[in-house]
Amino acid sequence: MRVDEITSWEAFLAVASQGNFSKASTVLKVPVPQVSKRVAKLEAHIGVRLFQRTTRSVSLTDEGNALYPKIKSIQLCKLLLT
Repeated sequence: MRVDEITSWEAFLAVASQGNFSKASTVLKVPVPQVSKRVAKLEAHIGVRLFQRTTRSVSLTDEGNALYPKIKSIQLCKLLLT
């Protein structure tokens, strides 16, 4: 796994847990457009939409809902091992 793939998964987790790109950018300490690009890159890489976006809200798609707990558990394992 390349470093840019890791940052894409971190962006996915941040947006999913915070509920929007703006709050995720604050948590990640990167600009909103960068968070959006990371998520878009991840979606293109895995070939599915992870978020349903409107001008006012962001929600997980069915695929995003299925992936979120798995990726979250990987993140927790990583934290426990460090």
